[in-house]
Amino acid sequence: MKVAIVHHRIGGLDGVSLEIAKRRRVLESLGHQVILISGPNQQGADYVLPDLAIPPPHRRQRPTRLQTALAAIQQRERFQFLFVHNIFSLGRHPQAARDILAFLDRWQGKTVAVNHDFYWEQPFGRQLTRQQRQALLPRRPYLRHVVINSLAARQLWRRRQLKATIIGDVFDFSQSLGNPDHARRLRRRLGLSQALIILQATRIVPRKGIELGIDFAAALQKRLRRQVVFFLLNYPDAAVPESRRYFQALRQHARRQGVTLIAGFRYLGANFSFWDGYHLADLVSYPSLWEGYGNQFLEAVFFQKPILVFEYPVFRADIRPHGYQVLSLGSRHYPNHGLRQVPQQRLEAAVSQYLRWQQTGQLAAIAKANQQIARRYNSLARLRRHLQKILRWD
Repeated sequence: MKVAIVHHRIGGLDGVSLEIAKRRRVLESLGHQVILISGPNQQGADYVLPDLAIPPPHRRQRPTRLQTALAAIQQRERFQFLFVHNIFSLGRHPQAARDILAFLDRWQGKTVAVNHDFYWEQPFGRQLTRQQRQALLPRRPYLRHVVINSLAARQLWRRRQLKATIIGDVFDFSQSLGNPDHARRLRRRLGLSQALIILQATRIVPRKGIELGIDFAAALQKRLRRQVVFFLLNYPDAAVPESRRYFQALRQHARRQGVTLIAGFRYLGANFSFWDGYHLADLVSYPSLWEGYGNQFLEAVFFQKPILVFEYPVFRADIRPHGYQVLSLGSRHYPNHGLRQVPQQRLEAAVSQYLRWQQTGQLAAIAKANQQIARRYNSLARLRRHLQKILRWD
């Protein structure tokens, strides 16, 4: 069967792009041919449609050529199944949603809207007009909805009376860990052999709560009397002013806290990859204030690293119940000069827990147990079963 996947962008390191790559891999392993359709900010798409690009804020939305373009691709490729990722739910490009829906109403082929994020979760969502919301989260006999967490499924039913299948993020736990010797050589080259390195592998945007990880690093450094380095694996997004401003605020915050901050996996050198950052790390920071699920959490589990977590709502609802052991910053945060903070008591408790695990030799056993849990609940095999059922259109 030919299966098409459409999204604003494909091939990046954002959560939606990562999940699309996994779905493509699983679909192809099932014998299907996958066609990727993306906006211009992409890597590896089969078709690039400029009208899929998210427009700048406050720009007036105009009709696109998406209806005609998708009809031409369908006529050429004869795909029989379509996955639409986030376009019908995020609301950043409501005109694209409207025009894609117009194509679907004429085609009426089997379509699944995979809804990772919702407009009501975003500040800009309050600015959408009633007319703009009309094409979002549509109800059609040929269209079914998928969400990535149970909270979204409940909200979708409460707000739109739409049922949804829940498919959380997954990871390929069968792949090779790579060569950790790279990291040991890199530590020596960077003069960090004696430092404790905390990795933050997420994008640099405010909802990632990165300052909470820096606060933990500062508190741990005081207790250890040893240098703690906070390593941002990504650079700020040059095309997103909010990301650049947030990065500058984080640099200032780290400086005030006395924490060494380095940024960008290219800092590692030409012979090192994104994954080498995980080998380099002693601990992974994942203090997001909000996530649809948790891709970087699963990456840290795969590399068997202890994980610092702010217990965002989806973590509490869908991940923690599986039994993962983490260094918890709790679930409450407060303003702190334009950033966020958690109660000092929670911060110190997380530091004490890490030191206790370290001193009693439990770190490796806890990390191994976490990976066993993930293999059960978040593997590609689980995604494979979900996709097989969806494609049967039961």
